[in-house]
Amino acid sequence: MSIETLKSASKQTVRKPTAKVNIAWSDTSAENTIITPVTDLNRVHIADQIVTGRGDQRPWAFCETADPSESVARLDNMCAMPNVAAGTPYIGSFLVGWWGDGQNISDANGYFSTPPHIRIQFYPIPFSGYELKGYLNEEYPVDFDLILTHGAGQTRTEEIRGNTFVNYVGTVHPTIKDVSQIDLIIRRWSHRGAFLKIVAFLSNFTNAYDSGDIVTLSVLEETDGSLGTLPIGNISANELSLTLQNLEDKYFFGNTDSILSNSARTNRRIEPFIGFGNEVIPKGVYFSRDWNIADQGTSASTSALDRLGLLQDVQYNGLGNISNQDADGETTYWKNKTLYVVATEVLTDLRNSYMSDLEFQLDESLKRVTVPIAFFKSQSYFDVIRIIAQAACAFAYMDSPTSEEKDRTAQRGNTRCADILRIKPLEQFISVAVDEGQAETITRDDFIDKNTSAKRSDVVNIVTVTYTEYKIDNESGKPVEAEEEPKCFTVQSDASILEFGKIAFEYKDNNLIQTLKQAQDIATRVLTAFSKTPYMAEIQMFGDVTRRIGDILLLPEYQKNGIDTQGYYAVTRVDTEYDGGLRQSVTCRKVRDNFVIDEMVAMPEAIIIESNADDRIDERIGR
Repeated sequence: MSIETLKSASKQTVRKPTAKVNIAWSDTSAENTIITPVTDLNRVHIADQIVTGRGDQRPWAFCETADPSESVARLDNMCAMPNVAAGTPYIGSFLVGWWGDGQNISDANGYFSTPPHIRIQFYPIPFSGYELKGYLNEEYPVDFDLILTHGAGQTRTEEIRGNTFVNYVGTVHPTIKDVSQIDLIIRRWSHRGAFLKIVAFLSNFTNAYDSGDIVTLSVLEETDGSLGTLPIGNISANELSLTLQNLEDKYFFGNTDSILSNSARTNRRIEPFIGFGNEVIPKGVYFSRDWNIADQGTSASTSALDRLGLLQDVQYNGLGNISNQDADGETTYWKNKTLYVVATEVLTDLRNSYMSDLEFQLDESLKRVTVPIAFFKSQSYFDVIRIIAQAACAFAYMDSPTSEEKDRTAQRGNTRCADILRIKPLEQFISVAVDEGQAETITRDDFIDKNTSAKRSDVVNIVTVTYTEYKIDNESGKPVEAEEEPKCFTVQSDASILEFGKIAFEYKDNNLIQTLKQAQDIATRVLTAFSKTPYMAEIQMFGDVTRRIGDILLLPEYQKNGIDTQGYYAVTRVDTEYDGGLRQSVTCRKVRDNFVIDEMVAMPEAIIIESNADDRIDERIGR
């Protein structure tokens, strides 16, 4: 069903709303694991990677036999292996995985005299399927065994013979509810004169639940939270609330007969879908917090946060240091790079080293801002993204990908893409050039109730932006140091002051704001957007499952006594509730005429009242 058809279905007098959720009750990439190479430990052996499959796989240079023609060993036009000493933690975003020790070489028929053996241990999880990935598109295990340990020490052996796939997908029937150890033994390889190269062993147990299983489902999507300040650079984790039927007691922790008795835990991946009839639309991906199971009731419920919420607990320590908690984030810096470049490198590194299905879309306006020395202190990735959004005078939020975006990510190899991080400029939701052909007209028949308010708390007419110049100090442990005390630029609107009185706002504590020009740009854009009364509309609607953050709606404002006024509003918040019926609360901000953001534009009524620095960018040493 197309978006247009789903939108039409949402407006029908008789509707049949439906919902479903996919829940990954176990996922080796999310579990805490202990990995023991029983055999074959190599200098470049990074076995911990095989349960995540994360990182950038390269055509690594290697030589296996005295006569390389007997194998696929190559040295020309290849990449050098990461320089990792045995027994030390790996730091970086390259995908190596489990490689042989260079001594145990397959014979003329591909067999190993001593079968390489690795052991993976974790808290008991349901196990029903797995994927085993070989090296690039060339080498793979032909014969291998899986020994699954579960229960009170019972074992089950799966023998695979004659495999011909580089990426082998296997299933186990029936599902084993409490596997705590997996022994993987490679007996025969695809090439003679070669050692093994396994880059990933992945397991995921997912169940789908439809409307008959779902008691309630609530999905909240928004651009900014209620933080008591202007919604600039504020980012908010979207939320999901879910209640499932527990009539068969399958979620009870003590029900040893249930496959899921150990699985209702935090950080379970939840993907909701909402629609009409048999057609549904994806609404992002969320990660569960604690589960609550009613002893005397028939339900199991949880709340969940989107990917940004998950990133509140993931520490940034510089590029390539996500596994090195002792590293200092400030040792990674960039010289004279745009915010677009900096954000791309940070998020790409996060994807390669920790979150393989992360997708992001950055607005072109981030290319306007060049930072002399860009760096981040060690902090959560959530805060790193917030700082980038603030420095760009932008919003950061999670959104569902379009069908075109899903196709592109699938071509890149990310078939699990269910959400996308977007960073959009302030003007996207405050002051936009309205394309009347793209705006959706909303009539009184489309909503249950509507309230409009003048949000005076968002009015400011004196804006101060603090900025700091930095230098490189190669002799200190922290190479980035402030040259002088922070400086500031302040601008005000006398017209707004006459209307509202003085309302000041300070934009500070952002180490990516380093020049007077950037401070002027931010101050002017904030003043332009917020020196006039922002009007907010709260609409209670029947529920349009295709509604997205950033949609432009043409809303009725006053239609009485021969007066018919309408206004354009940008959607900033969508709260969708499913309980067999479908309702939606939509928050919109009225937009005004667009102003150019390609260059800093001073408003006619804006008056600079303070400026205590020159705009200068020195030659600096950087990344």
